[in-house]
Parts: sequence; structure tokens; C-alpha cells
Amino acid sequence: MAYKIIDGSVTAAKGFKASGIHCGIRKNKSKRDLALIFCEKKCTAAAVYTTNLVQSSPITVTKKNLADG
Repeated sequence: MAYKIIDGSVTAAKGFKASGIHCGIRKNKSKRDLALIFCEKKCTAAAVYTTNLVQSSPITVTKKNLADG
């Protein structure tokens, strides 16, 4: 599979948008601690998860949403 490296941020690739906010995960309110990455078209996605036995609801939802790639 051939791929092309694109300089820039996560939104450098066409069709991607991203945003970030501080939602209270980190104590430092000047740092964003939650990100949202959106693709305008259906695309392949991947994730890396914790090996902890206790997992939060967002982890469960994300695993379900990414189950088919």
C-alpha cells in the first residue's frame, strides 16, 4: 500500500476538521484536554486502548464504533 506523508497538523489532509477544548481532565485550565477529529467522508480509523481492566464508557463506545475499521 502506497502512502504519502503530508506536512502539517491532523487537519492537513483534505476533508478533516479538528477542535479541542479544556473539559477538566487536566488541572491546568490553559491546556486543552479533549479533542474531536472529524472526517467529512467515510474513512478507515484505528485506535490504541488501555490494558486496564476498568475502562470508561467512552472507551467502550469508541471500540464499538471502530469495530469495523
